Amino acid sequence: MGQNPSWSCCYVANLAVLIITEIALICCEGVRRKHPVNLVVLFIFTCSMSLFVGIIASTYEPDAVFTAAGATALIVLALTIFSFKQSLISLDTGPIFLS
Repeated sequence: MGQNPSWSCCYVANLAVLIITEIALICCEGVRRKHPVNLVVLFIFTCSMSLFVGIIASTYEPDAVFTAAGATALIVLALTIFSFKQSLISLDTGPIFLS
C-alpha cells in the first residue's frame, strides 16, 4: 500500500462504505427489515467487503494468499463434513448445553 498512493485513497473510501453499510444494517431497523432495501445494502456490503479483501490480499505474495485460501477451504470442508456426520447437539440434549 505504501508504493501507490491512489490505492490508499481507494482503501479509505472502501473502508468508509464498509463501516457505513455495517452500521446501517446493525442499527437501523428500517434498513434491516424492509425487503428491497436490505438486499441492496447487503449487496453493497458484500461488494465492499470483497474489494477490501482484494486490496489487502494484493499487498501479500501470491503464494501466501493461495496458502491461506487453501487452508480456509480445507477447514470449512472439514467442519462441514463433521457437522453432517456428527449429531453432537440434538433436540433433546440442546438445552443441556445452553445452561
